[in-house]
Amino acid sequence: MALQFVFGGSGSGKTRYLYEQAIRLSLEQPDRRFLVVVPEQFTMQAQKEIIRLHPRHGIMNIDVLSFKRLAYRVFDELAVKMPVVLDDMGKSMVLRRVSGRKKSGLGLYGSHLGQAGFINQLKSQISELCQYGITPQDLELLQGETENPLLKQKLGDLGLIFQEFKDYIADHYITAEEILDILCRELPRSEMLKNSVIFLDGYTGFTPVQYRIVELFITHALDVVCAVTVDYGADPYRESGIQNLFYMSKHTVCRLAAMAKAGGVELKEDVILDRRPAWRFAQSPALDFLEQNLYRYNGRAWKGEQDQVKLFCGQTPEEEVRYVKSRIESLVREQGLRYRDMAVATGDLAAYGREITRQFDQAGIPFFMDDKKSILENPMVELIRAVLEAVRDFSYENVFRYLKTGLVYDRAEGTADEAQPVWENAAGADSGGEAIDWEEASDGELADVLLGETGGGADRRYSREEAAVMTDRLENYVRALGINGWKRWDSQWEAQFKGAENLNLQELNAFRQWILAPLRPLREAMSKDATVASVTQALRNYLESMELREKLEEYQAYFAARGLRGDENLAREYGQVYDRVEELFERLTGLLGDEKAERKSYAQILDAGFGEIQVGVIPATIDQVMVGDITRTRL
Repeated sequence: MALQFVFGGSGSGKTRYLYEQAIRLSLEQPDRRFLVVVPEQFTMQAQKEIIRLHPRHGIMNIDVLSFKRLAYRVFDELAVKMPVVLDDMGKSMVLRRVSGRKKSGLGLYGSHLGQAGFINQLKSQISELCQYGITPQDLELLQGETENPLLKQKLGDLGLIFQEFKDYIADHYITAEEILDILCRELPRSEMLKNSVIFLDGYTGFTPVQYRIVELFITHALDVVCAVTVDYGADPYRESGIQNLFYMSKHTVCRLAAMAKAGGVELKEDVILDRRPAWRFAQSPALDFLEQNLYRYNGRAWKGEQDQVKLFCGQTPEEEVRYVKSRIESLVREQGLRYRDMAVATGDLAAYGREITRQFDQAGIPFFMDDKKSILENPMVELIRAVLEAVRDFSYENVFRYLKTGLVYDRAEGTADEAQPVWENAAGADSGGEAIDWEEASDGELADVLLGETGGGADRRYSREEAAVMTDRLENYVRALGINGWKRWDSQWEAQFKGAENLNLQELNAFRQWILAPLRPLREAMSKDATVASVTQALRNYLESMELREKLEEYQAYFAARGLRGDENLAREYGQVYDRVEELFERLTGLLGDEKAERKSYAQILDAGFGEIQVGVIPATIDQVMVGDITRTRL
């Protein structure tokens, strides 16, 4: 057993050294297992790089794992029976439920529960408390020690919600953060660990539970090799103040070295990678100088000429992105670079992402946005949220929000293209019975259609275009007469208003009944005695009656067939969203199925779940610019 550190600055080749060591040893000792433990988002890149470097382009006895994947590997080896793990989606829904129950007892947080993003922030706070081993009792002690009234109130509310959350999931679920606690208990029994050499890479520090796992690595594995980003001249074995550039790295080194000493584990000679210029900056001496001197405050300045570092100050994000776009075009056209040789890193992807997408699309620059897209903007999710609000109070705003989601229409039989028919105007006297081109039609033609005698009946089908036109006509009628509430909508409409004497009330009533028909069962299901499970099943039945899966498949086929830039991602999104929503329904029924479902709270719980669903996409091609967040994207 031994612990060894690999020290070096950024770009000095620490990762390459670890991978080459792992490959060399794996070839020399084919019966031994080598574990490369990296952050979760870096596992795929690490696997790809090791396979590329391996002479046989395979990693039979090298495993690339994150801490969580290692946990599952150990549990599988030891046949450990795991409770159901509560992921972020489940946490958000449970937190929305328990905090709603205790709303009257919450001083500061009670008025914020309905605010967008609040439950997500609360979930992140609870996750961090679990990650660092903080309990509700610890929060209670802190509350008693502080004299700040605002902090006291926050700690009290947080402690109350945290305790309710833990009580609710006790004996049934564990949080994802608790997986590593279980791993700490089971890891010493693992034979896989005892016969392994472990390489740690990509970490600037560890959480308390991760430190416990690393300590088990040190005391039970054959060898542990840890790469740490630190300038060796900064004395990595001596702690420093938090203001020091390498504070986290030095703290990690000191703590791991102390663990090795306490366990009687040998501390091997350090590997120091101090080649200058560093490998990454071999062709960029100015960048190498920057790496050595940034935030060192030693007064040194670069005296030579350089073109590796350029600063551009724009007045708006639009201007900044325009400059970046022009630089990319110039590098491709004049210097022969490939798009894959470039990346755009930003500290605010939410703000810059849309502008980058717009300008890169216009310029024809292929790019991949390294981000997961929330499904809250998807029409299906908007339909579900709108229909729940509509059946709750049937106000003007909620009803027409529901009707204008773009999914409230009947499907036509046939292909995806045939499923988007143009509505044929039945008022043949004015239009000759021909199809109306809604974009080219004159105001007079549209007026004839909207106010014409079209006939119809309660059992007729409405295509997308028909439903859109009827919705406009319906909206005019509802606004003119102030129709509001289920009772008014469920009554026969006979009144007229000035300017609409020729309005066909027979067809308008038929369209009204067509709208109400699928909503009746859902409204009846949301009675006073309804449970979360019964309402969720009614919502499933509603989606099936509206043929939502088939409609989304048509959208998917439509975007896939168009083949325009960005349509591939839309096709993937529409292909995934129905199953992801079904998964949410399953999770909701399993977590809160027997709970009483109040109309308002049910929609809020569902919103909390929707907020956690993100659709990931993969790069459509290799040669494209990577656009990512500076804290998340690994380049």
